[in-house]
Amino acid sequence: MRLRSVSLAMVAATAPLTAQERTAGAVLLQVDVAGLFIRLAGNALADASVDRLTVRRWRPGLTVAYQWRQQVQVAVYVKPGLHLLLEERYGFGDVKDGRAAVDHVTGAIMGAEARFFVRSTGFYGGLGLHHARPTRYDLVFRRDGATMRAGTRDYPTDLVASWSSRSRTTPSMSAGYSMTPRRGLGLFAGVSVPMGFPRQSPATLRFDPGIPVDPADQRAVASAIERELFYGPVAFHLGFGLSVR
Repeated sequence: MRLRSVSLAMVAATAPLTAQERTAGAVLLQVDVAGLFIRLAGNALADASVDRLTVRRWRPGLTVAYQWRQQVQVAVYVKPGLHLLLEERYGFGDVKDGRAAVDHVTGAIMGAEARFFVRSTGFYGGLGLHHARPTRYDLVFRRDGATMRAGTRDYPTDLVASWSSRSRTTPSMSAGYSMTPRRGLGLFAGVSVPMGFPRQSPATLRFDPGIPVDPADQRAVASAIERELFYGPVAFHLGFGLSVR
C-alpha cells in the first residue's frame, strides 16, 4: 500500500512536466537568464582542464514564441553577449609550460526556429537558423619556467595574443523543455546548436621586447591559437515566461 502511494505521488509530481495545455494562437514572452546560471555554476560544469571560469558581465535574453499548432511552436530569440575570463594551464607545443588567461567578449546570438513537441508533453526538438556575431579574444600567456615552447624551439618570453571570430549564419538544431500553461507563468530550458562554428581571424602576437622569435615558430603559435575552440556560439536557454492570448 505504501509503495502504491509513493508511485501515485511520483505520477502526480511529474504530471505538470508531461501534460501540457498548449493553446494554438498563444504568444509566449520569455526572459532568458542562462548567463546568470553560467556565472553561478560555470566552474562546476567546466572541463577538468579549466582552472577558473568567470562571467564578468551578462545580460538577460529574450524569446518570443507563437503557438501555431498544439504541437508546433515558432520562436525567435536574442541572446546578448557575455564577458568571460577563462584561466587554465596551457602550452603551444606538446607541453603545457605556462598559464593562459583568455578574456573574451562574445557576440550576440540571434535565431529563429520551429519547435515540434512530443505529443502532449513539454519536450521538443527543433530546426532553425542561427546567427552569431563576432567574438573578441585577448590571451595573456605567462610561462612557468625560464622559457616557453613556440613551434619547435624554446624562447625566454611570455606572449599576448589578440584575435576574433567572424559572423556566421547557419542552420541549427535544438532540443529542450517548455512548461507552457494555458495562461500565466511558465518555465523553459533548452539548447540551440549551430551546424558549424565561425572561422577565426588571424591572431596578432606580441612577444617580450628584444626576443627574436623565428617566423615559422610564430606561424605555428598563431595556427595553434586559431585552431583552439575557447568558445562555441551554442545558445543555451534557461528562464521563465508569460503565456498570453
